[in-house]
Amino acid sequence: MKVLFLEIEQEREWAVASIGPAFLAGYLRRNGHQAELLRIGIDDSISEICDGVKRHQPQLIGISLTSRQWLRAREVIGGLRKILDIPVIAGGLHATFCAENILAAPGFD
Repeated sequence: MKVLFLEIEQEREWAVASIGPAFLAGYLRRNGHQAELLRIGIDDSISEICDGVKRHQPQLIGISLTSRQWLRAREVIGGLRKILDIPVIAGGLHATFCAENILAAPGFD
């Protein structure tokens, strides 16, 4: 299986990658799967994001979210799923504490 982790950037001056996807990617790779990361820039359009996702050809999308990333992630995932039929799994702090919000949003599985 090929998994693509999305990182939703929130700052222009610096970037931080979520550590959860890094741990999961190591486990996936050790067990014969492929895992990659795609950074989603602040100004990236849904069309640009879709093009980036298509280049990776994932079978599953994973996204780790803080509450600060939630509104942009909801926009990105909702837009992606209108164009691409790829399952999306959310994790991270926001998914842990606000699971009902995520499951109610279009595009999240």
